[in-house]
Amino acid sequence: MFKAKASALAVLSFSALLVSSCASVKQSGPLVDSVSAVLLSENQVRMKFGSDYGNNPFMARAGTVTGKPYDFIDAMLSIVTDAGADVEVLEADVVDKDNKTRAWLYDRATFVDIITQLSNQDDTVSVSKRQSVANWYYLPSNSFTLKHGKYEYMLVFLGKHPVPYDLHVVVRVMVNGQEQDFTIPVPNSD
Repeated sequence: MFKAKASALAVLSFSALLVSSCASVKQSGPLVDSVSAVLLSENQVRMKFGSDYGNNPFMARAGTVTGKPYDFIDAMLSIVTDAGADVEVLEADVVDKDNKTRAWLYDRATFVDIITQLSNQDDTVSVSKRQSVANWYYLPSNSFTLKHGKYEYMLVFLGKHPVPYDLHVVVRVMVNGQEQDFTIPVPNSD
């Protein structure tokens, strides 16, 4: 009985956290329009979404026997808009020094399918949490419209483990007809 109440309390607390920390933050008053893309370290991803793999869909899972099938390269796209914005992602890849793509950004539905396949299927609560967090924070699509406010979306690039060194994240977005280009070096990990 106590375990059931504790589990229910944990699920309610997690749900409240999700609702209170939406991918968009609405504000009243004028905003300065801006677009930015940054890489997030593993520590930043853990701080923002939790250190437990069962709750955090933006961490790569390593199997005890099979190892890690994918490396995750996490980035965040932030958009601030005063009057609203039409957004189109023109390009989003991780490339090597020869401009060969080494990690790919998938649409939200495909990303949710991948993290579901990588999850422990016997733990339906964790699978559901991972899916909910991904659906809430992951880039909604390659083309979308925003209202007045501040928005943050996760972009998770998946590359076959181990990804090589000397990579760059390349993100090109069109916001209200203006192209924004970002090229961000990926720190080499040992």
